[in-house]
Amino acid sequence: MAHAGLKVDKSFKRQAFVEAATIINKSFTLPANMDVDNVENNMRTIKQRYQELKKVMDLSGVGWNDEKKMFVLEDETFRTFVEIENLSIVLFSMDDKYTEEELERAYDHLRRNEGDARGFVHRRPGMRKRWMNNFL
Repeated sequence: MAHAGLKVDKSFKRQAFVEAATIINKSFTLPANMDVDNVENNMRTIKQRYQELKKVMDLSGVGWNDEKKMFVLEDETFRTFVEIENLSIVLFSMDDKYTEEELERAYDHLRRNEGDARGFVHRRPGMRKRWMNNFL
């Protein structure tokens, strides 16, 4: 499709998504019922996931097992990665109570202060809210 002039900048022209939806719908025994918007949304999701995986690959202590086709993390890198991921999940689940800017500020602080971050993740929700209010 890129060679057919359907690629523009970092995405594709609408016609490319129309053709992709047609090919997908014809390729399966059961009707896939993919429309242009489905294809475009799936492409966007794949790009986001790719960026997330790329960030993981760029971490120190991360390798690739070509035989098993999977990431390999050193023990310390794995622990750090899991802690950061847990912090993100816990903190950004509070988005109905705080602005994105407030959550980003708290996240940056917690990333720089490992002890505070561990305590925050392991607190009950009410205690996390109290910590956030005191922090802000």
